[in-house]
Amino acid sequence: MNIKDELLRDLFSFFSSAERGAIIFMGSELHGDDAVGVEVGLALGGDRKIGHILSVIGYASPINVLGKVVDHAPSHVLFVDGVNSGLEPGTILLLKPEQVVDHRGSSTHFQELSELLSLLETSIGDKLEVLILGIQIKSKRLLSSMNVEIETSKGILVDVFSSLYSMFSVSSNDL
Repeated sequence: MNIKDELLRDLFSFFSSAERGAIIFMGSELHGDDAVGVEVGLALGGDRKIGHILSVIGYASPINVLGKVVDHAPSHVLFVDGVNSGLEPGTILLLKPEQVVDHRGSSTHFQELSELLSLLETSIGDKLEVLILGIQIKSKRLLSSMNVEIETSKGILVDVFSSLYSMFSVSSNDL
């Protein structure tokens, strides 16, 4: 099974069991590869609702979209962000929050992610299911372009999410 099929299967399974889901795309457009989460979200049409899934762009301060997410009251949340896991650039990881805390796949926005998770659990409840989809970055150099390995992974993720959105597009509304 290739990475696209495996990710699609895992994400479909995650969101199929959700009463409502949310995807938060994170990243800094000023720091090269760290823009990958945002770039994926923008390529998919930005903030929108696809069936029971809310998709929002959190940029470098995902706390700014907390109100939208809390109003949606998701049971399942997926964060998409660059990671520093020590793996090959472009490697795509699907992690549980405790794996990020253990630094097996440290989010490039770890502080924001930890704070956001805490606020979401306080607002929505601790039964919240959370996953982090991380893309191993190569560089966060200010004002640099995204490296080719990261661009390739971005394309894979856009394909995976496009397929996922099609599966859940019972009613697709732009926000």
